[in-house]
Amino acid sequence: AAHNAKGMFPTIFDLVHEQRPDAKVYGFYEWAGQIRMYDTDSFDLLEQGKDGEETIKKAFAKYMEDNIMRYAVEMYFDKESEDKIWKYIEKIKDSGLGKRYYDWGVKPHVSLGIFNDIDEEKANLVLEKFALSHKVIPAYLGSVGMFPDSGAIYLAPIVRDDLINLNKDLLEAMKEIDPNPERWYSPGIWIPHCAVALELDRDQLVKAADIVIHDFEKLAGKFVSFGLVKVLEPSVEMKEYFFSR
Repeated sequence: AAHNAKGMFPTIFDLVHEQRPDAKVYGFYEWAGQIRMYDTDSFDLLEQGKDGEETIKKAFAKYMEDNIMRYAVEMYFDKESEDKIWKYIEKIKDSGLGKRYYDWGVKPHVSLGIFNDIDEEKANLVLEKFALSHKVIPAYLGSVGMFPDSGAIYLAPIVRDDLINLNKDLLEAMKEIDPNPERWYSPGIWIPHCAVALELDRDQLVKAADIVIHDFEKLAGKFVSFGLVKVLEPSVEMKEYFFSR
């Protein structure tokens, strides 16, 4: 049978060290019994959380400590639409299914792009011009969706040409600031979404989806502005920009 240098069954972590010897490997876990299945020497750091929430926070904090700052361009709704979306978020929180959305400190939005370690002054100039050259567009939220891998429930905008073009135009405008933004926001890959719950486990995900679906009504509003946001916990909005009317 295959085994590593310690005589244990090899894992993906052994392969990481073999192929990328300079890479750091961190392990964060909740259940103490789980760690016996791994060669603990494979990890540069190994920490246990007292519960799932603490474990995630430890991992996220270490990730942010070691990685470059990330910035999101988040598109905001008109006030009436925002208030309607908050009702879903609050109902999930009040049901005891999680308050991670509140912990992030963001308001309802659809992210247009995520960028890495940008020059804030240059980005501000680009985004000011971008706001002036683009008009308010309709925001139609027509369905409910989920990302099971990240435990998110979201309201899905109807994907119109004006929304797709806005995403393309932003990435084009920002390419001199960051030529390699987060790939999941690239044309053809991007899934526009307005999250109303984050980081739920599978059981919570099903219950939260039931809450949203029970009260769901299609929403016809507007995207009126966007913010440049530092992806921290809580998030920090650097500036809000308003689309040309």
